[in-house]
Amino acid sequence: MKKILFSLFLSIAAISFGTNYSWIMLPGSTEATAIFKSLSAKSDYTSTKVVFSLGAYNLREVTTPKGTSFVVEAPHAARIMKTGAPDLPLYAKSVIIPDADNMEVVVKRSKYVDVPNVDVAPSKGNLLRNVNPDDVPYSYGIEYQQNAFYPTQLAYLREPYILRDFRAQALVIQPVQYNPVTKTLRIYSEIEVEVKSTATPGLNIFNRTKALSKIDQEFHEIYKRQFVNYENTQKYTPLSDLPGNMLIICYDNFMSTMQPFVNWKIMKGIPTEMVAVSTVGNNVTSLKNYITNYYNTKGLKYLLLVGDFAQVTSPTGSFSGVTGAKDNEYAYITGNDHYQEFFVGRFSAETTADVQTQVDRSIYYEKILSSGDWLASTLGIGSDQGPGDDNEYDYQHIRNMQTDLMGFTYTTKYELFDGSQGGLDASGNPTAANVSTVVNPGVGSILYCGHGGDTEWVTTGFSNTNATALTNVNKLPFIYTVSCVVGHFNAGTCFCEAWMRAKQTSGPAGAIGIFGSTINQSWNPPMQAQDEMVDILVESYTNNIKRTFAGIGINGCFKMNDESADYDMTDTWTIFGDPSLMIRTKAPLTMTVSHASTITSGTSTVDVNCSVNGAYIAITKNNQILGTAYVSGGVAHVTLNPVPSNVGDTLTVCATAFNYTTYIGTIEVVANNIPVDAQLYSVIEPVQNYFCENIQISPKIVLRNQGVNTLVSAVLNYQLDGGTVVSQNWTGSLATGQQDTINLSPITLTIGNHSLRTFVSNPNNDNDGFPTNDEKIVNFTVVANGVSVDFAANNVSSCQVPFTVNFTNHSINANSYLWDFGDGTTSTEPNPTHTYTSLGNYNVMLTANAGACGNYTENKANYIQIGSPIPSVQDTMVCIGSNISLNATSTGTTNWYVNQNDVSPVFTGNTYVLNNVTQNTTVWVENLVTATPVYGGEIASTINGGFFTSSVEHYLIFDCTSPVTLVSVEVNAGATGNRTIQLRDANNNVLQTATINIPAGVSRITLNFNIPAQNDLRLVGPVSPNLYRTGPGNCSYPYNIDNKILIKASSASTNPTGYYYYFYSWEVKGADCISERIPVNVNIDEVSVNITATDESSNGAYDASATANPTGTAPFTYSWSTGATTQTITGITAGTYSVTVTDALGCTTSGTVTVVSTGINEANVLNFSIIPNPASDFLQINLDKKLNVEYTVFDIHGKKVFDTQYFSNQIVLNIESLAKGIYILQLKSSDFVVQRKFIKQ
Repeated sequence: MKKILFSLFLSIAAISFGTNYSWIMLPGSTEATAIFKSLSAKSDYTSTKVVFSLGAYNLREVTTPKGTSFVVEAPHAARIMKTGAPDLPLYAKSVIIPDADNMEVVVKRSKYVDVPNVDVAPSKGNLLRNVNPDDVPYSYGIEYQQNAFYPTQLAYLREPYILRDFRAQALVIQPVQYNPVTKTLRIYSEIEVEVKSTATPGLNIFNRTKALSKIDQEFHEIYKRQFVNYENTQKYTPLSDLPGNMLIICYDNFMSTMQPFVNWKIMKGIPTEMVAVSTVGNNVTSLKNYITNYYNTKGLKYLLLVGDFAQVTSPTGSFSGVTGAKDNEYAYITGNDHYQEFFVGRFSAETTADVQTQVDRSIYYEKILSSGDWLASTLGIGSDQGPGDDNEYDYQHIRNMQTDLMGFTYTTKYELFDGSQGGLDASGNPTAANVSTVVNPGVGSILYCGHGGDTEWVTTGFSNTNATALTNVNKLPFIYTVSCVVGHFNAGTCFCEAWMRAKQTSGPAGAIGIFGSTINQSWNPPMQAQDEMVDILVESYTNNIKRTFAGIGINGCFKMNDESADYDMTDTWTIFGDPSLMIRTKAPLTMTVSHASTITSGTSTVDVNCSVNGAYIAITKNNQILGTAYVSGGVAHVTLNPVPSNVGDTLTVCATAFNYTTYIGTIEVVANNIPVDAQLYSVIEPVQNYFCENIQISPKIVLRNQGVNTLVSAVLNYQLDGGTVVSQNWTGSLATGQQDTINLSPITLTIGNHSLRTFVSNPNNDNDGFPTNDEKIVNFTVVANGVSVDFAANNVSSCQVPFTVNFTNHSINANSYLWDFGDGTTSTEPNPTHTYTSLGNYNVMLTANAGACGNYTENKANYIQIGSPIPSVQDTMVCIGSNISLNATSTGTTNWYVNQNDVSPVFTGNTYVLNNVTQNTTVWVENLVTATPVYGGEIASTINGGFFTSSVEHYLIFDCTSPVTLVSVEVNAGATGNRTIQLRDANNNVLQTATINIPAGVSRITLNFNIPAQNDLRLVGPVSPNLYRTGPGNCSYPYNIDNKILIKASSASTNPTGYYYYFYSWEVKGADCISERIPVNVNIDEVSVNITATDESSNGAYDASATANPTGTAPFTYSWSTGATTQTITGITAGTYSVTVTDALGCTTSGTVTVVSTGINEANVLNFSIIPNPASDFLQINLDKKLNVEYTVFDIHGKKVFDTQYFSNQIVLNIESLAKGIYILQLKSSDFVVQRKFIKQ
């Protein structure tokens, strides 16, 4: 930061600026200028560097209670206008920003000078025009008690807004600071800032419903003036060839009267649709919903309402004690702001005659008017009160604007000023008769600045009666008026309506359009807007900018919004008249237009020659637009769609241009009687741009038969860049009017600009009877920019579902897209909006198709994260009947659930113990991160205000961007008592109520209000509350609480942002963040063993073996009844063996096996027989002698099935219950053990 010290008493170079100032030049400057310049801007708007330069300042002397003080002036500056704070200038310029990001501004460098020993006067605030500034005393605020520079910020950003195609923020620069204690004035000659993304979600997100493919011509000009970084980044988005469409919502009884107006707009080339208000619904909600849907689905540039307030209603609001209509609110579609997406006008009418005169005047002015020097004259009317913006009294303000007009196309000006102001102004106060004297012969424009009433301009006293009596038939001015309530049409026939309804027998009188307010206007901001309107108007000619009456007026309001944020003015400043009207500022010139008088049926293009570049050409038929184009290089190439095919039809050609007469001509469609006519109808490929090289494409053309004879053959040719003609034969059968699409031989794309000439020859081996349509030339460009694919989202994380994400496509040079959102859904929209309905992390993949250049893919893993991170936990296994400890780690509180959808957790903590697990079990776990409260709103609950005790209900108005809980607020009560506090929606419906006993003094009260995501919510206090409120000049609206709550204003009718009611230091808690609930599987470790054995070959051979074959979690350990620890035991004899197997988790199982001696000589031991064998129910066992024997039956795996004991030589065993298979019967006594197999059938 560079600093230079100035002494106020040194000799300082000064220059004159206008009539009001001697400018003190800042070091290095020779001009009194203030300039914003964009140094750099990223194409995705995430960073824009801007430098602001100030060339001079001025100290204007005023008298305050402290004596002589100074107001600091700067060239073309707005004012901070905080009551009681130092009266200092500010500047603002809008910056395009990303659709969803929160932005910040960082000062990168600066230069300043310090001026010592200056007494700076305090500001009187933003006064309304029904108050005389000279009558308001100076007062000194708290800023004068602090040893610090005011304002503290050199730069800040206003709330984001959306203007049709872009999201933006006003960058406010405050280049002058003042320390009241040291009396040091600091003036910055240069401030460089960077406006950059914080990579977090912002307010007022632009949820695009479609990609930005083209920009309207007039809005293109608005953007160039509105946005400092527009031309740095707009390199690829083309301008629309159309002037934009119009929707007319008309009172039913006026529809037929309006039809000629509709027909004219269509003839001029403006797509126009008219609907009856009865089909929409004559209430604000129905109208707004219809208009919003129309804008989103069909696009919209002009909205014209036809009828008075009762016939086609309007939103209203109460401002400074006046309830005013807000037609402009219908144009606030995207976002939550006061920047119109389109232009709104009104033909205010109560009778058919009121409509007829407004239709007639509009058509005459645009279509018929052909001469009139009166168009180059302007009338200025101003009071002698003020000063207002730029320290100008009203008449000075008017005079300065007229000076600009006289430097444009205007040649005559008239001055009607209160008092005796010299120049062209006559002495004394002007009268209504003076106005009529100027207007009746014809005047092109009127600028008014002064006091107003519902039915008059106070300066001159010109009223409804005078306007109705005007005789300026079809010599109608357009009017921009800064004045109170002259457009108050919702309260009776207002002054603006009188101008627009005025008529004489010979035709319309009054005005062609008037821009007037429905409420009391403030002093400074509307003057800023009116200055901007004139600045825009006078740039029109040199740049051939196509400006409409509404475009000029509303663009002025945008400047006012940026600098002063006086949105009430924008809401209520109303266009009376046709918003699409192309104004005239001098006698119209004549343009020379020529074109074919006839075309053959099926002709698809028409060339219109015109002497005026930029003229707009429209070709229509029966109130249908067939094609439009702008004149360039003396010709407009108009493509017709649909192609005219009916012989005898008459097409209308209309040419319009700024300050030129309108041309209207005709073209007749005639029959094509040519036997052979092969038309090269169109070229599909190549397209205009390619972003890759060294690939091959096949030129693709459409061949059409325009001849009478069937087309059966032709030669198709092309020539690239004037090189060799490449030809190929075509054969087929095309009747008259039929066509075929053909691919030609491939060409290789090389970098550079190219021209491809395609033509058809030798149709039907004959000469073409109409060679004019045989050829087309297309130009295309191949660049090495390459294709890239990238995207971003307005928000990538949330704690709740449903979660709606707006994706912004940052891909370059692609044609079509395929999105995969990771949850099983896809989209082909360029900039889709997608709603996730389940918690979890999602991969998002975008595939961009670049036509001949191929596909490109960007995949972002876990890009969308909904809920907190899932706990870290593992599935596990447990021995049956055992206990298990499940361990999870998470970033918050770990909750365990028995079932997925349980409401309450079974356990909270990182370790959950399951006891006696006997089967496979699944439990569920989640991570709960409790939201941290944040605080915001006004904090000064004991100073700069007082206790409010009147029996009037007051509240704070706020927006909520996502559901939150208002946990508590701080209040200051004058006495102890119960108070009822309510949360209400924008329609005053009660959402929640709390009655709280509040002690005297400052305390924090608990509300726990669940606030929904809505706009214009209200936190309402009781009547006669005896609670503290902050007074005017001490509020800092809007109050942004963590981008979740935006406290915008209060219910004070006279000054909504001047008072702050009752509820301080809001404690706001967002939604707790819960992860996806995930399963934890506890599986039984099912250890089992199957033992296989090899029998002993003969009794006493000891050659048997047994092997344990376990299942479970390896590795295993073994413990045999023999003491062995191996999986297989060998060298064993006949007998029963057992084994215990233990797996890796410590789970055990046991099994036994019986080994038999298959070669036993049983005769030597015991003679016995088994009858029958096989058997199905009983076995009879016969011994050779009576013995005491234990009988045991084993299955084939050695498992004992049953046993019994008898002392007998013959027994019967019941085997009915045994399953079919092979079994072993063992007989055992003290002397022997013998076994034998039997089969159960």
